[in-house]
Amino acid sequence: MEIVSLRLVVTAASADPLAELWLSQPWRSEGSIDESTRNVVFDDPQRPMKTRILWRPSLSSGTIIEGPAVIEEPNATTLVHPGDVAAVTEAGHLVITSGEALHP
Repeated sequence: MEIVSLRLVVTAASADPLAELWLSQPWRSEGSIDESTRNVVFDDPQRPMKTRILWRPSLSSGTIIEGPAVIEEPNATTLVHPGDVAAVTEAGHLVITSGEALHP
């Protein structure tokens, strides 16, 4: 027997309103941080692409990021492929639109 994928979702009531309060607030960035660049391999290992490196907590709502880009944060890294576009929502979520969806 082999288990390839397993998912568990647990929901528990909480009497602490802190999380609900925090989630109901609009996204506020930490302030701007200079971005950097580094070479990142996407398709061809012989041809890495110069790629923007961004710190997610510094991105304000409404920010549009055209790939290629790497968005780093304390607990995750988001890769925006060349041709894709990422947008930061008012709640601070990243919404990525595939280049194929932008140019069918």
